[in-house]
Amino acid sequence: MAVTQTDTHLIKFTAGSDAITGKYFIKYFRWVGATTADDINVTDTAGNTIYQGKANSDNYVETVPFGEQVTGITVATLDGGTFYACIG
Repeated sequence: MAVTQTDTHLIKFTAGSDAITGKYFIKYFRWVGATTADDINVTDTAGNTIYQGKANSDNYVETVPFGEQVTGITVATLDGGTFYACIG
């Protein structure tokens, strides 16, 4: 498992199957450093998809506003790069 809380507002996921429990208000998601055709799928504890994507270039970067509370975060698939959840 490679989940770290880099500060009070940023949670960093670096491998598929990373998960955290608890309730979080997510301001935005950020996926960085992926390469062409890498996939990501992120779910809540109930298995609902809360973020998914496919990189379309090398050194891919994507930031997506979210603005919702979730219970648990599981990075079910992370083919490459690093995934961040900004909480508030």
